[in-house]
Amino acid sequence: MSWKENVVHKNDAERYKIAVPFNFLFGKKRQKYISSELEKRHPCFTDDFGFDSVLTLVHGKPMLDVVVAKKIKLEENIADLKKRKFVYAAGFVFFVICLLLFSFVIVFNHKNDKTKAFENDEKEDGVEQTNVQYSAGADGFSGFDFCDFLFEIVGKNNGRIRELSLKYDCFTQTVEALAKGIYPEQFSEIYSDLFILPVSYESEVPVLKCKYKGKVKIDKKNETCDLKSFLPRIRKVLVQCDGDLIEESINPILFRFNYGDVEKILREIDCVCKDENVGITQFDIAENQKTILFDKDVSYCDGIKLKNICDNIRLFDVRVKHVKKTTISEKKATEMKIAKNIAKNITKIGEVKYQDGTTNVFYKDSNGKLVKERM
Repeated sequence: MSWKENVVHKNDAERYKIAVPFNFLFGKKRQKYISSELEKRHPCFTDDFGFDSVLTLVHGKPMLDVVVAKKIKLEENIADLKKRKFVYAAGFVFFVICLLLFSFVIVFNHKNDKTKAFENDEKEDGVEQTNVQYSAGADGFSGFDFCDFLFEIVGKNNGRIRELSLKYDCFTQTVEALAKGIYPEQFSEIYSDLFILPVSYESEVPVLKCKYKGKVKIDKKNETCDLKSFLPRIRKVLVQCDGDLIEESINPILFRFNYGDVEKILREIDCVCKDENVGITQFDIAENQKTILFDKDVSYCDGIKLKNICDNIRLFDVRVKHVKKTTISEKKATEMKIAKNIAKNITKIGEVKYQDGTTNVFYKDSNGKLVKERM
């Protein structure tokens, strides 16, 4: 009875309850039985009428629920139903299209705004960025103006810098510092975006660790340096300035060293980088070791400049190798000791030299006994 429920209106049809014998429940017999009953009950029932039926049980007896309507009326209602379904479908499709267009406009505008914002950030030159102001001063850091302020604060408060790290990472500049004798409020008024870890104290003196980040753009240079010339020059600087080379690598180009005349080492390395047009992309200085990372694809002008650190090296805790210088009188005394031992028929076996400049000399006397003498 699907057409009865979905097509026929109440005013266009009649409904009957007809008892049906068991032998007329199914097939053509059922249709003929319904037609004969409708001829008796429904006025003017002819072939112009159509009907539909549903079998039900009433008090255990089979009953037919029959609906009768004119075929013309049924066709009109079916046409109206198809028309309504088409209108509903067209409306739904229109709604979906509008929704998709609206979503596309929102997404497109959002991407366009982000693109414009990025382009504006790149075009701005000399304007303060979210975190760090960056400029390319001839005597200062390229993009690390925060270091100048740090050196000024530490110097005024007789503080010390234990560690300092400068780094270019993709398009990000990072400055990290561990300093003693300064307080957070001395930075926060000027550098509000400075990240400061909880301050610790040593004998009531503050020890502060801070981190500062910002954006920077580095253009890759076209020419590349000759590593066969550059690397030996860096090694030569470390040897001539009494530096102890701890680690070296070629990819990336890295040198890690300790001791030595740190100020002279950094000035000489800065000169080598300028001559070879090689940029420094990372510099770490601490009490126990110093690390420099070079990038042959970055020009000297875009890299980290070491001159500002050299000018403020007095503020850093750095270890210096103390080599004891032997005076003329000490040399003569040593020569006299050696001459006496030779006269006593004592044979020199060897000697051990220490970093402080002192030497232990080992002899074997005439009895074969080992003798040690400190020079």
